[in-house]
Amino acid sequence: KDHGVSPRTHHRVASARSQSVTKARHLGQEQTNYGEFLHSEGMRHKQWRDEQLVALERELRAKEEAEQTFTPKISRMSREMESTMPVVERLMLQNQVKEEHIQILKHAR
Repeated sequence: KDHGVSPRTHHRVASARSQSVTKARHLGQEQTNYGEFLHSEGMRHKQWRDEQLVALERELRAKEEAEQTFTPKISRMSREMESTMPVVERLMLQNQVKEEHIQILKHAR
């Protein structure tokens, strides 16, 4: 079994984390103690986790959108209706025709 002891020298081998802290100290980086190192590692892990969650949400949303198969039921008349006229003008014209039809029905009595 490996108990963190080097077989040749019988000295303890430093963990990767300890080596990283030692290296950071010697390079003059911001981390001055192990607590700061743990904090920065935790913050990096949190940022990585948040990025993974955002990517997962994006992937799920894309999958959900791809599975949506809704198509509205459009009447035959609506499908056949073609209009190059703007909606406002078309509605005003329809209203005018309706008013004329009402007037004709009133006078027919």
